[in-house]
Amino acid sequence: MAIKQLDRNGLQGNREFLVEVLMLSLLQHENLVNLVGYCADGDQRLLVYEYMPLGSLEDHLHGKHASIPPVYTILGCSQSLISYFHLYADLPDDKKPLDWTTRMKIAAGAAKGLEYLHDIARPPVIYRDLKSSNILLGEGFLPKLSDFGLAKLGPVGDKSHVSTRVMGTYGYCAPEYAMTGQLTLKSDVYSFGVVLLELITGRKAFDQTRPHGEHNLVAWVRFLFLYEHYVYMCMQCFISEC
Repeated sequence: MAIKQLDRNGLQGNREFLVEVLMLSLLQHENLVNLVGYCADGDQRLLVYEYMPLGSLEDHLHGKHASIPPVYTILGCSQSLISYFHLYADLPDDKKPLDWTTRMKIAAGAAKGLEYLHDIARPPVIYRDLKSSNILLGEGFLPKLSDFGLAKLGPVGDKSHVSTRVMGTYGYCAPEYAMTGQLTLKSDVYSFGVVLLELITGRKAFDQTRPHGEHNLVAWVRFLFLYEHYVYMCMQCFISEC
């Protein structure tokens, strides 16, 4: 078993503690972490989870930076994006890189957990904090979503969103939610997309140690694809004029 101690006066305080206990008591799926028990005594807030022996996805993807070639050395060739997505980018010295099969298994399991929250649970649940550190790994790299302190019940009936104060982790938070406070199921889908980019590139969602223009993973990948498209269009124009 694993014990998580919460700070009653911190970001995940008493309200978030109650939300997590209620959510995990009602929700049951093989890709959601199991809550074994909890304790609320005075200022102590403890959650007891099943033990996940392989830690989090973040543990297996990130650590101190490895050397990575600059962007301009790989742009302009047909395999530029694939060759630049460095699987060892942020890998710790004591971790072996995850192979593609394992990465896809983790992605598929996390997606099934999210599908359960959105499409099977009634009312639907918006996770609101999907990120690599909240994807825990069991035996055989079975992924399970954890930390439901920020979860919200989704819109029902003819409602399209839930209005709430903006919370979550920078780099994973959907931009429309960050700007308006209107939370939808699609907010989780955006966060899942960021996790997919982490799995593909080996980079963190937000990393201030990176060169200027590469801090935000989504913005960096968007630039690469736009530049690739620009190079492709230029080549097409050149070929058509020859």
